[in-house]
Amino acid sequence: MLFFLKFSSSLMIFVDQREFSLPLDSYSLLRYLFDVRRPLSLLGGKMPELPEVETIVNGLRASLIGREIADVTICWEGCKLSPLASCLPVSTQRTQAQGRETTCNRRRTRDLSVRGGDSLQGVSAEGRDHSSGDWLRQRIKGQRILDIKRRGKYIIFALSGGDNLIFHLKMTGQLLVRSNTAEIGRYVRMVFHLDDSRQLRFADMRKLGRVYLVDDAEAIVGTLGPEPLADDFKLEDFAQILRGRSGRIKPLLLNQRFIAGVGNIYANEILFAAGIHPLRKADTLAPAEVEALYHAIRQVLRQAIAERGTTFDGAYRDARGRRGRHQESLKIFRREGKPCPRCGTPIARIVLGGRGTYFCPRCQK
Repeated sequence: MLFFLKFSSSLMIFVDQREFSLPLDSYSLLRYLFDVRRPLSLLGGKMPELPEVETIVNGLRASLIGREIADVTICWEGCKLSPLASCLPVSTQRTQAQGRETTCNRRRTRDLSVRGGDSLQGVSAEGRDHSSGDWLRQRIKGQRILDIKRRGKYIIFALSGGDNLIFHLKMTGQLLVRSNTAEIGRYVRMVFHLDDSRQLRFADMRKLGRVYLVDDAEAIVGTLGPEPLADDFKLEDFAQILRGRSGRIKPLLLNQRFIAGVGNIYANEILFAAGIHPLRKADTLAPAEVEALYHAIRQVLRQAIAERGTTFDGAYRDARGRRGRHQESLKIFRREGKPCPRCGTPIARIVLGGRGTYFCPRCQK
C-alpha cells in the first residue's frame, strides 16, 4: 500500500522575531512510523477545531487566571533558537525556505527556521545569546496570566508583562494542567511551572504544534476571518463575506481567512445540517440557503461545544485530560455507507481539496 505523509521536521517555538526549533531526527521518525503498538489511524488524526479549542480554553480560564508563571522547562533535547527577520511594511508574508506567500497585516516576515542538525546563529542585535531557552525563561518568568481566549484554532494567554503566549495545537497537541508531582508523560515538550505547585504542560506526540511569545497577538492571528459564534457576527455579515466567492462551498468553509475555526469534521456536519452539497459553488447559493448555512454553522458548533468537542483516535483531550462526547452525535462524518439519519440513503464519501468529504446524495443539493 502506497501512502504519502506530510509532516513538519520539528516543533517550532516562536519568540518575537526569533524561533525555537525542536528537531525530529530520522531515527525518531522511523521509530514513530513503524511502532506496531501505535494504531495507524493516528497517522491521520484530526486537528482540534473551534469546539475543541473553546472547550480547552474554558477549562484553562477557570483554573489559571491570576496564576504566575514561575519558570519554564523545555523538555526536548537539542532545542535551538534561530533569528527571524524584522517585519517590513509590505502586503505579503513570505517563508523564504519554502516560498509560501500569505497576507499578514500588510507586513512581511521571513521565517528562517533551523532544522535538526543545522548550525545556529542565535545572537540578537543586543548582543545576547538566544541559542538556549534561558532567554525565554527570563522573559516569561514572573508574568501573571491575565486572560485566556480563543481566536480561531489558536489559544492566547494575555500576560501581565504585555506579552501574549499563543499555542496552536495542530494534530496532536494538548495543554494539560497537572500537579508538579504528577509524572511527566513521554510526549510533554514544554512545562510552565505555576506559583501554586501546578504545571501547565504542552504535550505533542507528533511535534507539529506551535508556541509563540509575542507582544502583539495580531501578528499571529491578524489574518483570520470572523468568529462564527461572535454576537456581532450576523446573517448580513455572513452574506456579505460570501458575495464574490465562486469556489466550492466546503473548501471555503475550511479557509481560515474566510471564517475562523471550522475544520473538516464540522464542515461536513454543517453542510449536512444545511442540506447543501459540498461540491456546490458558493455563488450558486440562494438567499434561503445562505441563511440555512449561517444558522447551521452556529448550531453545529454550539452543540459540539456543549458536548466538549469531538475525540477521535485518542488525540484530543481537554485541560483535565478528558475526552469529548460529540463524536457520539455526529450525523455523517466517518459514516460512509451507513444510512442517512434523515432519509436512509447510504452516506457517500469523496475526496475534496485533499480532505475526506461525507454527504447524503439525496438530502444535500
